[in-house]
Amino acid sequence: MPTGYLANRHQLMTMADLAFTPLVEEQIARAMTSVRAWWGASLPDLPIDTPQAQLEAVGLVHNLIAQEARVPLFESVFAECLGERFSLWLPTLPGLPHDFHKVAIMGALKALSQTTLHATEAVLTATVKHVHLLAGSYSATGSDGAIPILAAMHTLGVDAYPVHADMVQIGQGAKSRLIRASATEADSAFGLLISENKLLTAQRLRRAGLPAPVTLSAQTPDDAKQAINVIGYPLVVKPEQGNRGECVHVGIFTEQGLQKAVTAAIAHSSNKTALIQPQLSGYCHRIQVLNGKVLWANTRHPKSVVGDGKHSVAELVAMANRKLEHMAVRRRLKPFPLDDLAHSALESQGLTAQSTPAMGVRVNLRLATSVADGGSGISVTDTLHPANAALALDAALACRLDSAGVDFFSEDPTVPWYENGGVILEVNYKAQTFNRPSDRVTSPAQWQFIKTLKAGAARIPIHVFLGQDRAARSAHRKQSLLINEGVKAWTLTEVDLTSPEGYSQPLGAESLAVYIHQLMQHPRLEALCVQVGLWAAQPALPFTHVTSIDTSDIGQYGPIESKWARVVQRLAASMEA
Repeated sequence: MPTGYLANRHQLMTMADLAFTPLVEEQIARAMTSVRAWWGASLPDLPIDTPQAQLEAVGLVHNLIAQEARVPLFESVFAECLGERFSLWLPTLPGLPHDFHKVAIMGALKALSQTTLHATEAVLTATVKHVHLLAGSYSATGSDGAIPILAAMHTLGVDAYPVHADMVQIGQGAKSRLIRASATEADSAFGLLISENKLLTAQRLRRAGLPAPVTLSAQTPDDAKQAINVIGYPLVVKPEQGNRGECVHVGIFTEQGLQKAVTAAIAHSSNKTALIQPQLSGYCHRIQVLNGKVLWANTRHPKSVVGDGKHSVAELVAMANRKLEHMAVRRRLKPFPLDDLAHSALESQGLTAQSTPAMGVRVNLRLATSVADGGSGISVTDTLHPANAALALDAALACRLDSAGVDFFSEDPTVPWYENGGVILEVNYKAQTFNRPSDRVTSPAQWQFIKTLKAGAARIPIHVFLGQDRAARSAHRKQSLLINEGVKAWTLTEVDLTSPEGYSQPLGAESLAVYIHQLMQHPRLEALCVQVGLWAAQPALPFTHVTSIDTSDIGQYGPIESKWARVVQRLAASMEA
């Protein structure tokens, strides 16, 4: 499968050659409606009145399948008619198996042939599972928020080179940086160590003079007894190593309840340790910090319903669950519960399932906020008190994190922490900023977050020299000029690769594309000089862009020959604006 960079296409592309029987327009339009419901977000309205247009719709579904499998493919596809067959240019990644694209395309075609939403969802879900296995390390496993971030980077024209899973290099050579979903290379190893250990986080904050709850650890139920005397009731118990608010027990008033909660938390924690803290009054407010600035703050509410003054809690729960039934399966929230935990939460609010809450009154169905249970968030960015914003920045800095999700617990985020007893519960590395691969950056605060993540990530200059031996010598002369200007320039010819220090490495069996791809990830590459032959007339080139074109070798004896003119024309299409 030919692979390279096309003019006016940002990602690496690969060509699939296939036979295609056009679909009935009404059928593909109906199927695309089902695809939109499955994806759960807006999609571009594509024409479907020609075979090429229908194939581009197939390519769009191919990209959605890839993104749902956590593989960052965003570039719009390009279809060409080749007699009775078609070529379809698809976005790809270096080393991504060809079978990945084959399975995704077949799944897309099958999905667009279905007549019901249920059948379309079933085909797409099965295809996602299949390609996820084929993707291997190219899939950003465990990071639902990585795809929206990389989609935004693509929109900004930032080159991305996957490293492993959700770790990606953005930018080229010396103008690159590493990100891992919302984390940056400026996050220290110490920050990762501290933030992933909740006990260590609390100790670090308290010893730095920052407010954090008294926290005790227990590795056996008997260890927990000291908390009764040291902290007193009511208590909260959570796993020392856990996330998403899973297995958090609140409202503990008895030794029996404490031991039961500690036993469960120990079993859930990967290091078999439970943490015990005092139960506080208020809500958790997630404050997103990046590069010394607070970008946004959201108050997190537990799973809840909101009263309308007419219906009982039980009826509100039933109504909320009926709404879920109309959502695509993959985007449905967890059902709104009315179980024993919900009844306990209602009792703590002086309510029962038969109570009719007044209009606008929020009724919690859980005692604690948990991503695992689901919940809701309300922005408090504009009302967050400056003292609380400063506290979040101090907490991230104390934990040596450049990017952090700081969990601030307070009854009222508009009041300074030192007036109402606000505390820092956690400082999270690689905080989840988006929930699903189909999420997209929309708000000004989110775009500020993306642009701050991007920082200095950019493209390096690529100078091309057309011809044979004379072109190679010209490339080396340009390298010398750049080095004299203080630029760490490299030269790549048909026979060798020369470093800024003058070391020439003979080229092996690898293709020129492989060497260029490797150079784009070299931290000392500040500019690249490349000797280019007649192969550069092809649509797919091994480099993303061209900064300058030198034709002195091919034009030294008169007008440029037609075969070289095609090369110049193709390279000119990739010239930087």
